[in-house]
Amino acid sequence: MKVNYFKTRRAIFNLTVHIVLVTKYRRKVFQKEHLEFLKVAFNSIAAKWDAEVVEINGESDHVHILLTYPPHKLLSGLIANLKQQFSF
Repeated sequence: MKVNYFKTRRAIFNLTVHIVLVTKYRRKVFQKEHLEFLKVAFNSIAAKWDAEVVEINGESDHVHILLTYPPHKLLSGLIANLKQQFSF
C-alpha cells in the first residue's frame, strides 16, 4: 500500500484513523444496500471536511471506516458530523 503524504508550506503529514460505528445493542440492522448507501454518504461528508475515505467495510451490526484527514480539522468534529447525519 502506497502511503500518500500531504504537504503544506510548513508540514508534511498523514493522519489516518480507523473508526468503528456500532449499532445500539449490536442489533443486526445493516444489509448490503445500507452499506452501499453509507459508502456514498460518508464519501460526500468526508469531502466537505477535506478528508478522504480510504476504505469502508462493515457487517450487519457495525461499520469500519478508514480515513485520512488534514491536521487543521478536528477529528471530534468530523466524527460528530458523521454520527449526526445517520442517527435516527
